Amino acid sequence: MPWLTYWLSYLKSPTMIPWPILEMQYGDSYKLTRQFKAAFIEHLASVMAVYPTARVEATEKGLG
Repeated sequence: MPWLTYWLSYLKSPTMIPWPILEMQYGDSYKLTRQFKAAFIEHLASVMAVYPTARVEATEKGLG
């Protein structure tokens, strides 16, 4: 998720990215948003292991 490192350096306040927006960019191979969301959250855990200082949280509405 190279986009995470890019945006972390520019965002100055908490920002919510809705699941449908993330899915449009990264989830074209999924039939359902919930499938994309589950896979995304699984991969996010790996990314957070590398970037533990990043304050990113997966919520019902999106990534915040």
